[in-house]
Amino acid sequence: MTTRRDFLYAGALAAPGLMLTDPLLHALIPQPAEGPGTQSVARQEWPRKPVARLNFNFNQGWRFYREDPGWPVIAVSADNQLNNLKDAEWEKVNLPHTVRLEPLNASGGRSFQGTCWYAKHFVTDPAWKDRVVYLKFQGAMQVADVWLNGQHLRTNYCGYIPFTLDVTQNLRHSQPNVLTLRLNNADNPEVPPGKQQNKLDFVYFGGLYRSVDLIVTDPLHITDAILRDQPAGGGIFVTFPAVEAGRATITIKTELTNASSTTRPCSLRQELYAPDGELVATKETPLSLAAQDFQTVAHQIDVANPMLWHPEHPHLYLLHTSVLRDGKTVDDQYTRIGIKRFAFDREHGLSINGEHFFPIGANRHQDHPYVGYALPSSAHYRDVKKLRDAGFTSYRSHYPQDPAFMDACDELGVMAIVSNPGWQFMGDQVFHERAYQNARNMIRRDRNHASVILWEAEMNESDNSSTAVELYRIVHEEYPGDQAYAAGNRVQKVVPGFNGWDVQYSDNRGMKPEWNREWGDLVGRRILLRLSTSTGTLCI
Repeated sequence: MTTRRDFLYAGALAAPGLMLTDPLLHALIPQPAEGPGTQSVARQEWPRKPVARLNFNFNQGWRFYREDPGWPVIAVSADNQLNNLKDAEWEKVNLPHTVRLEPLNASGGRSFQGTCWYAKHFVTDPAWKDRVVYLKFQGAMQVADVWLNGQHLRTNYCGYIPFTLDVTQNLRHSQPNVLTLRLNNADNPEVPPGKQQNKLDFVYFGGLYRSVDLIVTDPLHITDAILRDQPAGGGIFVTFPAVEAGRATITIKTELTNASSTTRPCSLRQELYAPDGELVATKETPLSLAAQDFQTVAHQIDVANPMLWHPEHPHLYLLHTSVLRDGKTVDDQYTRIGIKRFAFDREHGLSINGEHFFPIGANRHQDHPYVGYALPSSAHYRDVKKLRDAGFTSYRSHYPQDPAFMDACDELGVMAIVSNPGWQFMGDQVFHERAYQNARNMIRRDRNHASVILWEAEMNESDNSSTAVELYRIVHEEYPGDQAYAAGNRVQKVVPGFNGWDVQYSDNRGMKPEWNREWGDLVGRRILLRLSTSTGTLCI
């Protein structure tokens, strides 16, 4: 039996002009994820439980109903009252959940498309009455309406990126609460990717297919980046303005809010732990927040002899951000970061921490037979592990992946291309505006991941002439500095104000660095092997 390693080795030798001593040959042969980085990362518990903030997994005990043809339809009246079904008509489910078990091959419009409902009854702790409560939905496919206790809170128009709701004022503390979602994954040209399911080469599987979190915190707390909707703002944002062999500078921007009715003095503390668990730096800043105010605090930490992140040694540091009042921690978050610097050059390719690196990549869709998108975190980790063990050091998809997949990329050394949901379709102005918001939110969610190397803001394989200028601007507005690289195809027209993406996909006509984003679709009929001395990846 021919292994993948043997296959790549034979293909590499068959490439014209490639000698056994060529450094590209070593890059093409799969190397396992080994080295001191993987050992030290294994000693880090992740995710870390905060000291003061309460994060509840909200995946258990849901009720589900699918509106199949001929079945009762749940109506919503003008005053947002739901026409509740009898309990026997609801199915008891846990998340992640798929709308139905699909055929082995559900492509070409053979999967369920339509409306389904989820409902969850829950009670609150009396101690939450004076606290702030958020609900975070990691993935709800794809138009989602949310009600809490009969009050409509929001309609969300993306199934691949999380959204957060502040439900503090909508909770009932003296009786049970009812959370209800209506999801619809039918064809919708105003919701990216937008293309009709029967003409698409992947499937919009329906359902509440990623986790839901209930977050309880003090009125004085760290904000949520997506909920705040501020360019390059909200939450915690970590960048690396200087990285050298013997020193690195880390900048940490943290936004706080005071949701109470009085001014509150406090302090913001940053604690940085090395991959081996040693505390290497502490910073603390006193401040005072007025009622209902927001404030961003910047910290700079210098690290001597840093352990740098690299696919071959994915060292990860742990940052603990704490808000203290009267010496007591009232809110906190943990963030894993990898100290590194990427650089792209048309002639010299990709450099990581000043050293040339030739990546090998694969494209990955998140669906599996029968269960569609509804995968546990362990399955996402497994896929990254298989990619890395096969020698792949980068991945790309047509949409943002599950947070567990991104965590695994950080841990195992797989560089990530985070992509705006889209494929061979460009809709109207409503579609454009939603694509712009998706680009912002995918950066806000994944900006602190060590593995992210490119932001694919464009609509994949589409005419981006009408959106390229704004999408390119959004990438660099959301991630200021020289470590944000926007990637995409060459636009089909000359667009004033747009000189191309920072990294072009398979575009030998331009002067930008090149990345081969897809190669090998016909590998079953013929072997296609392309070597590039520019920035590139072999996708099989």
